[in-house]
Amino acid sequence: MRPGCRFVAVLAAFCLILSAHGPSLAQPIETVAEQAIIMDAESGAILFEKNAEERIPPASLTLLMTAETVFDMIKRGQLSRDREFKISEHAWRTGGAPAGGTTMFAELGSMVPVIDLLRGVIIQIANDGAIALAEGIAGSEAAFGEQMTLRGLEVGMTDSNFVNPTGYEDPKNYSTVKDLAVLARHVIRTYPELYKLFAQQEFTWNDITQRNKNPMLTMSSFQVDGLVIGGTSIDRLGMVTSAKRGDLRLILAFYGLPSKAARLKEAKALLDWAFGSFEAVRLFEAGETVGEARVFGGEKSYVPLVGEGAVIAFLEENVVKGYHGRIAYEGPVVAPVEKGQPIGNLEIVRDKAVVQKIPLFAGESVGIGGFHGKAFDALIEAVAGLWY
Repeated sequence: MRPGCRFVAVLAAFCLILSAHGPSLAQPIETVAEQAIIMDAESGAILFEKNAEERIPPASLTLLMTAETVFDMIKRGQLSRDREFKISEHAWRTGGAPAGGTTMFAELGSMVPVIDLLRGVIIQIANDGAIALAEGIAGSEAAFGEQMTLRGLEVGMTDSNFVNPTGYEDPKNYSTVKDLAVLARHVIRTYPELYKLFAQQEFTWNDITQRNKNPMLTMSSFQVDGLVIGGTSIDRLGMVTSAKRGDLRLILAFYGLPSKAARLKEAKALLDWAFGSFEAVRLFEAGETVGEARVFGGEKSYVPLVGEGAVIAFLEENVVKGYHGRIAYEGPVVAPVEKGQPIGNLEIVRDKAVVQKIPLFAGESVGIGGFHGKAFDALIEAVAGLWY
């Protein structure tokens, strides 16, 4: 029980809920993507992952972080949608028509409103729009990259670093598909009005109309309404997308596809599998305690754990048997603990394998304890250490 150990607690009540279900018919899926993750947008539950925490060069997927950083400033009242930024020679030459990449064809020296720069970035993958936003907000791409990185930490991205707003290749520009899925979930839940920009079919600027670059918007077996595509080269393509079927919204992020056709085919296959293989089972309501985590040096010995909203498990369709739930976290958690602080996961296990993870957070704050409490915790740790 020394700090840094992995704590696992089996939830007996959870096991009883699942034991009533019948045999499973769903089959696992494989993907040619090098990295992939499927996440429930409401609960954050992970339905599928493959190398989800491996670092990738995000390329144009970086534009999702660029957009979120601007969204956040708009929501906080720090930036007006109507404020205009100038298209500098750097933005025009590096990200505009002369560069030969994706662009909104903004004229050199022109003034463009923030909302239209966002439309260019989101709909047209406009590098000139992204650079103009970075320069207008932070003075330079590098300074805006630092702002993006800090903002990513605030929304729960644990292994991402950004050095520019476009995703132009740089060894210091990296992320993971898990972080990108976390970011997408945050954008969807936090900015419902601005999120609608991702579903806009086309955008016209400088008398040039361009269709939305996201090919998933034409899918018919489920409703896709965003987010972004990208890749470092034609044979390492990626995507972060969100789709709905009925009341269920899923987020898919993957990377390392060999062609545009393969990217589209794989996205459809993964989402069809996820929508067709699971049923949502509501285990705990929003704010309801799922379990507790041990606290070291706190005014209380334990902190209650809750989900971010309702805790929903995705069980194989046609009901299942043989699952159990357990809470896993690195602990004991060292005080002070802030309410809402990420603590660990509710892991859903079958046949000794973790098949799903649902994030858990501190349900209340726990302050630092007095001398006697600390001494007692230290004694417990010392005694436990004899048997470790």
